[in-house]
Amino acid sequence: MTANRSLGIPVTGTGPYTGTTTVDMRLALAGLYAENAPGVPRSGVLAQAASQLVTARADGMSFDIAPCQLVISRAANEGVYNPTLTGTSSVPTAAAPVSGSRWDLVYVLQRDPGKGDADNAPALGVVNGASGATPTKPYASVPAGAYVLAEAQVFSGTTYASQSPNTLAQVWRHTAARGGVVDIRSAAERAEMTSPALGQRIARLDLAGVPLEVWDGTAWNLDRDFAAFKTTDTNWSWQGGIVRSKVLGQTQFSAAAIMTRVAGGSFAFGTGDTLMGNFCPTAFLPPGNVYLAVSITNGGALVGQAQLVITTTGDFVLRTFSGSMTFPAGGVMYINGLWMG
Repeated sequence: MTANRSLGIPVTGTGPYTGTTTVDMRLALAGLYAENAPGVPRSGVLAQAASQLVTARADGMSFDIAPCQLVISRAANEGVYNPTLTGTSSVPTAAAPVSGSRWDLVYVLQRDPGKGDADNAPALGVVNGASGATPTKPYASVPAGAYVLAEAQVFSGTTYASQSPNTLAQVWRHTAARGGVVDIRSAAERAEMTSPALGQRIARLDLAGVPLEVWDGTAWNLDRDFAAFKTTDTNWSWQGGIVRSKVLGQTQFSAAAIMTRVAGGSFAFGTGDTLMGNFCPTAFLPPGNVYLAVSITNGGALVGQAQLVITTTGDFVLRTFSGSMTFPAGGVMYINGLWMG
């Protein structure tokens, strides 16, 4: 274990006292940012709203890099670097290969003489791989400490970077302040967080609605997700569905939907159980039967109120509180309910 100095510690006294060093400062900065594991800062781009940080140009063989603030961890226990790109930066690459294709890696690097670099200037560059029928990505040739932002495959015969069939993939990662929500593009990116802090939240950009997931110490749990009711019977149409969320460690289901009788004529039911169909999504089945009061209207006029039962197998069962009722053709049922899982 090594105790490192805080920021702002001066050289004082008459002995061989050392003030805050560059490593001390970078370690202190690392404490402000998200980690993939304890002591392993998550390198990436901060608060990047645009999904395309790097774009291929249409007027030559070069790439544009948009303004951004980076967090780069170059070595373990040495903190992070924070190079900033202001304005759009254009980075040239080599002409297309004579045959086949090659991989280009677009990178940013904060040079550091303390790591053996020639100077302390930030740098942008492109590493060109060898061309071939099945080229490999030249990560072994990326300068030490550089952070790769994008991978481009450049094909023979092209004269500008965005020309087809050239491709460009964003491989930079989102990062965030310590304790903040980290944007994640895929389950594979999530797996890079090998030992997240308890309660760490991530936003799943790859899932509908961009739900949050929370690390409970063992697994990632969606704080909410949504599913529409199943359309297994074409006599009925749906708007809405069920939201599943986590509340104080408990699973909560909230149903909000409008169900319309679009075909098959009127639907009669009484105080006994009348099966409408199996409509509840399998992943959202209740642990016990759910009883909801529903309203049925026709042309805006109230037909009556009834009880809807959502069973543990997903069946929708309708019954009246007394007497009989007819769900008219074209009629609408309003479902609004809440239950715990």
